[in-house]
Amino acid sequence: MIITGNKTIDDIIKQEILPKIGLFFNPVYEKKGELIFDGVKAFNPKSQFVEGKLINAFSYYLLNTDFPNEQIKIENFQKFSQILDFLATQDNYATWGILNALIGLERLQKADLLTELVSPETLALLKARLHWRDLVDLSDLSLIDRPTNYYGVAFGIARYQELLGWSDEEYSQIFLDKLMKHIRSYSGEFMFMDETIGEGRFDRYSILIPAEISALIVETGLEVPADIKEMLKRSAGICLAIANEEGDGISYGRSIGPYGDTAVLEVLSIAVALEVLTSAEKELALQYSLRIMEKYDSFWFDHEMQSINMWEHGRGTDGYRNKNRILGENMSVPMQMINSYNHFKHATTLAEREKQPFASEFAQISPIQKNIYSQQEGEKSVVIVRSSNQVFMLPFINGGTPYYNTAPYMSIPMANRVIEVAPDSKQPVFLAALKTKEDTYLPLSKFAEVTVESTEKQQEVSYQVAAVSATESDEPVFNAAISFKGKYLFKQGEVRGEGCYESQEGALTAELTLAIPVFSSQPTVRGNRVQFADGLIRQVMLEGFDNIEVVAVPISEGKTAHGQHQFVVHGSRRVKNEVLCKYSWALFYQETN
Repeated sequence: MIITGNKTIDDIIKQEILPKIGLFFNPVYEKKGELIFDGVKAFNPKSQFVEGKLINAFSYYLLNTDFPNEQIKIENFQKFSQILDFLATQDNYATWGILNALIGLERLQKADLLTELVSPETLALLKARLHWRDLVDLSDLSLIDRPTNYYGVAFGIARYQELLGWSDEEYSQIFLDKLMKHIRSYSGEFMFMDETIGEGRFDRYSILIPAEISALIVETGLEVPADIKEMLKRSAGICLAIANEEGDGISYGRSIGPYGDTAVLEVLSIAVALEVLTSAEKELALQYSLRIMEKYDSFWFDHEMQSINMWEHGRGTDGYRNKNRILGENMSVPMQMINSYNHFKHATTLAEREKQPFASEFAQISPIQKNIYSQQEGEKSVVIVRSSNQVFMLPFINGGTPYYNTAPYMSIPMANRVIEVAPDSKQPVFLAALKTKEDTYLPLSKFAEVTVESTEKQQEVSYQVAAVSATESDEPVFNAAISFKGKYLFKQGEVRGEGCYESQEGALTAELTLAIPVFSSQPTVRGNRVQFADGLIRQVMLEGFDNIEVVAVPISEGKTAHGQHQFVVHGSRRVKNEVLCKYSWALFYQETN
């Protein structure tokens, strides 16, 4: 999917993004709590954050839309006043919803419209709901059962309360200090945020958090501290390393899909605004961002559904972003693009630039790059490989509780539409599982000696795991009696994976199983090779397995962010009294222009 056209960011926002928020304005006004959208009750107990997202998005939409005449504009603001009366009565406010609501209300205050549009009764209801006190333990202001990026949410809520005049206590600085203390404690010199209390979950949020914090600081009139700018620069380095024509963003970890794309957009736009990039990096950031924005209209927005689509027609997302949130997702994704647009627009004239072929710097991006997140209790890193026209992200991290044994956190090379996994799935893919009578083992964390090499013809990534993880419990349990060595090779149109389990205490008796899901169809099995007549993946080869079979994926399974797997190639063999247990696989894909 290569997007064509020469629109500027201005064009995309005004012609494609902003009108899509407007699609929902009158339905919300007319139906309110009875609104049903694509079969889903829009306001339901699982529609997290929707009320606040509507306040944020609708306030921006009304203040930035060119209505045909003044009378229509006045009528729309009157409708919004009634929408606010309804939203204030809803009880489903929490965290991000609270922050979004406060951002929208403060936007109205800046435009001198807050008291005009919001009645005293409605404002009193909103004040009672829009606070951070349910997010933290009031005794020490630590988070209650939340990933650490929520310190950023608490900061934003406190800061906007201060701007609205609802609080004269500077809690925002306390929450910002707590976030920075956590980052320094669990990442140290590398300055990336562990989502957990030291378990080692470094994912999309770890890359995104300095952009979210920087944006909140800039938008609320404060100075961004130097260490946050340094964090932002490092995150931008990862984002620029995955720049591609398709507008694809971060491809591993939880809660990606369109949010994997917009995370990159948020990082690069505020990095441009804060002048932490070189001129060449700014140009690359712009061109990449244009493609991410275009992908929203050409892919994520389903014109048949008249909605963003993360759930239907073969697409799937994790339970966190379930379809109950459909109305809120149609607000938040466009708003992330609009916020990024404003950073570009206010910082430079880049927003007026048209899309051009990627600058020469694109070709100069390193074909392989290792980014270290942490070196506490083994290395935590992500390796980015640019091979042929694909960009692979290969994470060596620990997903932490409860994600350590889910496919999005496994140490496999992920590239959209080539190697992609089903969200929330615990089915090991592209890594062979070793099943003994005690448990099922995988090399999931405590990585050591992650090394990268690059030649003109191939890139190579090697790693070791001193103790494999038992996977049938809620938390990782390590078995030092079994170690693992792995290697990935990337050549033109080809990816290979190799692995070797080694017993440290006598021979192994077990079952070795491997699953390779593909989007391609029309398979033919020839020995240890499976050829596909249709699709990007043309051939899969397995070695080290006695039994190979190809199984069609049921219509209800195998859904990924970018589509549904069609088949799974399975390999298995009995391991009998072996100290070394080796296997390998190869994936051959068709290159696209």
